[in-house]
Amino acid sequence: MGAMDEVRLLIPKLNAEELEQARKLIAVSGGLSVDKAEVDASDWLLSGMVTFLIKEGHLDKGGHFAVVKKKAYKTYLKKLPPVMEYFTQLEKQAKTVTRHRPKLAFIAGRALASLLEGRGVFSVSAMLSQIDKMPEAVEAAFPSYGTAGLFRFVLDNMEDV
Repeated sequence: MGAMDEVRLLIPKLNAEELEQARKLIAVSGGLSVDKAEVDASDWLLSGMVTFLIKEGHLDKGGHFAVVKKKAYKTYLKKLPPVMEYFTQLEKQAKTVTRHRPKLAFIAGRALASLLEGRGVFSVSAMLSQIDKMPEAVEAAFPSYGTAGLFRFVLDNMEDV
């Protein structure tokens, strides 16, 4: 297993703060000579959203790289840290583990798509540029589940994605 494979396995297990520290270390050290899209492909929230979009027929199976090439992806990256903090808190309250993250990201993607469809602005680019609405969308789809620590039951009862 190469260094890049090890990094890909580790990154989805990190919380928002750890991801930011890793990004800074990589930038400062220049130790990994990888394409930016490869590092960002390890974003577990984006991976779940892409899985949702593929299953719903909004993207082809190779859609991940099409997503990171969109202009809205830069907006997504700027708005991502507080969203990841929201999910870090949700995970703590629900006492979930990293194995739940694909399901959590899928549910969050579905909730955001539903919110945007309700507002008449759904598109892949809209999902990326309005990622900051994801906590609102999850709360609307599952009112009080997060604060009550019940979100784990949603994840445990969902089929694998």
